[in-house]
Amino acid sequence: MPHASCANTFLARRTELPVAVSMQNPVLLDPRWEPQPDIAILRPAAGLGGHWHATAQDVLLIIEVADSSLAYDRDVKIPAYAEAGIPEVWLVDLNTDSISAYRNPGADGYRQLLRVRRGETLRPMQLPDTEITTDEILG
Repeated sequence: MPHASCANTFLARRTELPVAVSMQNPVLLDPRWEPQPDIAILRPAAGLGGHWHATAQDVLLIIEVADSSLAYDRDVKIPAYAEAGIPEVWLVDLNTDSISAYRNPGADGYRQLLRVRRGETLRPMQLPDTEITTDEILG
């Protein structure tokens, strides 16, 4: 349950953000693949409902929470997010109590990697006025 607890804690503390939040719902990266990130922070209009899935263009930030899925999230999903142009992905590693922020996507992956630990803060690139502590996410 630490995986679900981490995501729920973050959402409970950040419901005032001017965004739509999607939990474990598909994000259409290409016609053949719709991964289901733990949390997708979307442009507000993308969360208005309907019978469609968010696309890469709708996404401001993806948060993947990993314990046993760390290698798959890091080695498969994150490169695919970069190729699709997702501007930022946070990989929450529950095993090491750390967060890796992948930024500035390109065809060869993310060009910037920032690692933070407990007691440090992150600011999403697309929401620069929002400061989030690692402790908020890690619980």
